[in-house]
Amino acid sequence: MRTSEKQRHSRLGRTRAAAAEAARKPDSALMLDPDAEGSGLREWFASLSEVTSTAAAFGTRFHLPAAATGRASKGITRQLRRHGFRAVTDPESSSVTKDNHLEVDEQTRARNWGARLAAIKATRRDTARSFH
Repeated sequence: MRTSEKQRHSRLGRTRAAAAEAARKPDSALMLDPDAEGSGLREWFASLSEVTSTAAAFGTRFHLPAAATGRASKGITRQLRRHGFRAVTDPESSSVTKDNHLEVDEQTRARNWGARLAAIKATRRDTARSFH
């Protein structure tokens, strides 16, 4: 692993640990998902061999410029491609508040994205059937 990747992974690990620690504070409004301290995407990707399938990636971030917050969905898409997945759509990010709730209208946008993915899947399934 290159030095910059090591630094990035180290920073991400601290961020995850810091979030868990912040959520445990008595005055915290953050609610930690029960599985948040378990295995994450990095561990899942490390366990994968080459895959031949399709995928789509999404993430959440604060409503600030992507240069300031990063876009996990882009990194996830890169990892998916490295493992043999073919992205069926561009990565998507939904904006969340500081309390980790979706911003206004983000739930509708996320549902629309999911509906587009379902339509892509249905179209590909119908196409595949027509060749058999």
